[in-house]
Amino acid sequence: MSKGNQKTANLVIEWSPKGVTTFDAVTRSTQHFETAIAAAATTGSREVVAAVSRRSVFVRTTRVPDAAISDVRLVLSMKLGDLFPLAASDLAYDFVLTDDVDGEGRLAIVVAMAAQDLRRLHEEFKAAGYKVRQVIPSAFGSVALADALSRTAAAIVTRESDGIGIDIIEGRQLRYSRLSTNTANPTAEVCRTYTVAGLGTAEIIASSGLKFADADVTTPQSTLEALISSPQGIPEINLEVPEAVALRAKKAHDQRQAIALFCFVGALSLVGYTYYDYSTKVASVEALISRQKASITKLTKEQKAQQSVLAMLVSPRTLGKLIGDKKLATTIPDGTSDDAQSA
Repeated sequence: MSKGNQKTANLVIEWSPKGVTTFDAVTRSTQHFETAIAAAATTGSREVVAAVSRRSVFVRTTRVPDAAISDVRLVLSMKLGDLFPLAASDLAYDFVLTDDVDGEGRLAIVVAMAAQDLRRLHEEFKAAGYKVRQVIPSAFGSVALADALSRTAAAIVTRESDGIGIDIIEGRQLRYSRLSTNTANPTAEVCRTYTVAGLGTAEIIASSGLKFADADVTTPQSTLEALISSPQGIPEINLEVPEAVALRAKKAHDQRQAIALFCFVGALSLVGYTYYDYSTKVASVEALISRQKASITKLTKEQKAQQSVLAMLVSPRTLGKLIGDKKLATTIPDGTSDDAQSA
């Protein structure tokens, strides 16, 4: 089993349509009440772990692709109708991936309950003032109990208000769970459960002080106590109604879209800033070139004006020498002085 949630509530309440059973880790007491409201009058309204009774939950195993959790959930959503006797739209489900991998894929423990029962659970707990931290099958307490007794495989038999619960543990994983009303012969029910689960038999552990002749181990600890007291923490299983799952998926989708839009706007802003910065620099360079051209034009005009003035003061040959114009400098024959030419 994967390591669970270490920070959890100290009150676990097992819910069934016929009432609730509480285990308070502070007072170490177990009590049964007809309603959640009646329980709250004793325990006080606080944060709780809601454990679903074996009467109201299904436990199945199946092979899934050895892939990411999101991919496995998608595959399971299409297999629910084959695993459980209810339509997928009417189920609340969750799963645990094990370390058991073969050529057919990874073994998954899938748990489910009727969505209408889960809605009823939440309504009753809310009316009682309880804040539900997590909804998990109470059968997972049998895994914690087997761990506490150093067993990797066992059949855990638990007394319930309307029968006996039988949980099959194999490889430290919950492999099957059921409720039987045949309280007179627990051993026969254990054998029947192993047959349905398709597993070899192992030790029988009677919890909550339940006594019968064929039990290999009897312990006063209940599976509810083991669930909330496990050093490994409570498994990260949480049954949610379909609309809550859909709402969370929508929020995640909207968040991804918001992030994508933010990134797009950011990229667009960056492109705009880059273009603006480039355009500004180009405009600056062009303005500089224009100013330089204007300066050159001005200087050229001034130079020509100065040459015109100078041409009136000296001979063309002297002017040519001054301004470096060879053609002008050679227009007057050699040996003739400028003064003579002027005369």
